[in-house]
Amino acid sequence: MQLEVIGEIVSGSGTSFTLELAPVPNLLALYGSGIRLQEGIGNDYTIVGQAITILNGSYSAGQVTADYYISTTTSTVSGVDVLSPFALTTLQRVKDLLFDPNQTILITGCTITENSNSITGATFPTGQTPVVGQQISGWGIPSGTTILAISGTTIILSNTATISNSGQTVTVINQTPNYDAVLIRMINYATNYINNECGRNSFVQQTYVNDTYSIDTPKQDTLLLRNTPVFPASDGIHVTSFQWRAGTPSNPSWTDFIPDQYELINPRTDPISGQVWYPSGMIRVYGVLPRIYSNMIRASYVGGYPVNWANPEDHNTHWLPGDITSVCENLVVRRFKRRGLAGQSSQSLEGSTITGWRNVLDAEDEDVLGQYRLLNF
Repeated sequence: MQLEVIGEIVSGSGTSFTLELAPVPNLLALYGSGIRLQEGIGNDYTIVGQAITILNGSYSAGQVTADYYISTTTSTVSGVDVLSPFALTTLQRVKDLLFDPNQTILITGCTITENSNSITGATFPTGQTPVVGQQISGWGIPSGTTILAISGTTIILSNTATISNSGQTVTVINQTPNYDAVLIRMINYATNYINNECGRNSFVQQTYVNDTYSIDTPKQDTLLLRNTPVFPASDGIHVTSFQWRAGTPSNPSWTDFIPDQYELINPRTDPISGQVWYPSGMIRVYGVLPRIYSNMIRASYVGGYPVNWANPEDHNTHWLPGDITSVCENLVVRRFKRRGLAGQSSQSLEGSTITGWRNVLDAEDEDVLGQYRLLNF
């Protein structure tokens, strides 16, 4: 089957970039600074496998994004959930809420070879059979690895092993993969719903290039960036470009604000990582923001929370608030359990009528979203 990857920030810089996964030919949409690029010699780029070479221009890290399809027989590839790169939870986290994560299968006698994705000599317990798509763990097996195939006593992994070892016991989480595709769609839906409710593009960190604003209030001296919090870019600068526009929409003249004419306000220093960041994303200018025309202000910056689903307990690399992740998971679990009750507002069970379970959000979840909704002033 084919699964869609939406909005991937392609790794690389300059003219050399690499997709995370192998795309289906002719189904890649590549964007540079938000502009659709054309494929082929004489156009904007070429692609071989996952390697992209920019032919027309050059881009900084974070400026190239991609939408594409991949071919797979399972809902997971390379140990990473096939979700929007900006998803607010993972497939495995949701499955752990729906299905018991303590039900495991222990496979003994395994031989693991470094840089190989094959486990050989596996002995399966009587009456327990692992299946493709289940998560597998053990010494030398990267976190998030799943089973791609099983042939006799050989297991094919979605990741290559990091060490060699023989006679090892590996653990398979005995959860069904039958609903993986459904849950992935629900996670993407819930993520989009939360982003829209809060007036954001994404909670997950990405680079925003020339994010444009209109100023409607006289004497306004503060601009609230849409995608917060704001973190430093690779060069250590939080706002890499801040400009105002003269000229016309078809023939603009963008001019940089003088560096000492503005600053981000209300910084915080993280006590664990020492990182300086700006939760509010508010830029204050010394004077007033121009408002003769619409779309007169634009800024480039890194906005959103750093995310590392491979190690979400590491606050140095994973900053996404747990309450937002919890809301996303609650929405997915709720929709999954009620997927056969669409359109109903109540149900009769043994003479009793249950009502009210059609509400989209619990009060606690609604309170959480209220804390992250974008303010406009």
